[in-house]
Amino acid sequence: MRNLAILALAFLCNPALAQPQPRIVLDVAVLPAPGYKPAPGILPGRLAVGADGTHYVILNEVTEASEARVELIAMTSTGSEKVRTVLPLDLPIGPRGFAVASMGVIATRSGDTAVFVSGVKSTLFRLGTDGRIKKQTAISPPSAASTRYDPDGYYELRHYVPTADNAAVLAGGFGSGPYAWWLGKFSLDGVRLWQAGPGRGFPESVNAIGVRADGSWIVILEETQGEKFTLECFLDRYAADGRRLARARLAGIGCYTAAVLRDGSVVMNYTDSKPPRRELIFYDDSGKVKGRAAWPFDGTNWIIADGDGFAAIVTEKPDPYNARNVVRADASGSLRWKSPVGDVTEIARTPDGQIAALIWSEDGTRARLARYADP
Repeated sequence: MRNLAILALAFLCNPALAQPQPRIVLDVAVLPAPGYKPAPGILPGRLAVGADGTHYVILNEVTEASEARVELIAMTSTGSEKVRTVLPLDLPIGPRGFAVASMGVIATRSGDTAVFVSGVKSTLFRLGTDGRIKKQTAISPPSAASTRYDPDGYYELRHYVPTADNAAVLAGGFGSGPYAWWLGKFSLDGVRLWQAGPGRGFPESVNAIGVRADGSWIVILEETQGEKFTLECFLDRYAADGRRLARARLAGIGCYTAAVLRDGSVVMNYTDSKPPRRELIFYDDSGKVKGRAAWPFDGTNWIIADGDGFAAIVTEKPDPYNARNVVRADASGSLRWKSPVGDVTEIARTPDGQIAALIWSEDGTRARLARYADP
């Protein structure tokens, strides 16, 4: 009995285990075209939610005969399929479909949808509410200099952000692997409005980006410094027209997993202590530390802003296969709930304050769209 009491106490004291589960208000299959099977993506961007609650999911699909297609599927807030569009691509085909480096969907304020697909060629598609393609634009490398420096370079993106003026900011990296950091703003018709980067070193990346009320952008990125190419983290602020206004070094941390929140930013940091300690570091927009909080999860794959706090995809153990949870936390890092385990690759906040998630089967050939609400 004494041992049972100790185990019960340990369970209650472990913040990762003791959290309530959210209400599952939607759980539907995302079906590929007949005869095709989808492949999960490596990078985020394949799930977005529009202002009317429409879910947009991109699937990279392949048949046993190595025929491939990339589809954008629009689903209502209740999970019914509205429309699906096959995107015409000119890319090599492999065992997992088109050889896509990254792709993302952007639900814009006008109701149109934008899809960016990158590989050896990069394309920005603009689609209307009926799913028809209005415009298809080839996106060139950032500059002639970047092509000379890395002739085989391509975009490797992690962030696809709609803007108030019905455009899109894309961010991540450019190169042939590893990558130099890069971000840029485009009209939905593919006009490059401004860009920053690419950096001159590698491996670099834009790890978090968010817009402020005045139209400026907060950006957390990794950049190489000095002759030894030391990788450093920075918090930059850019004007609405792309001018860099300020830069602060986030010294002594790694910042690959981060998010720009409603008030400040959060970075997931692994300390060098023994055993290693996982913590959240909160920054204001000038790069000053506002606070720290212990974080009970071994892995954190992705963080998004979520109202006055954030949501994240986490793992309980180091590198578990298909064993991820979605968690919701407040602005101090205190957990609100933790979802059931699953192979979660994407999350997005819905207009009514719920969390949508794209979840895969164990063999990676079937996808589900789920939506979580507070208990």
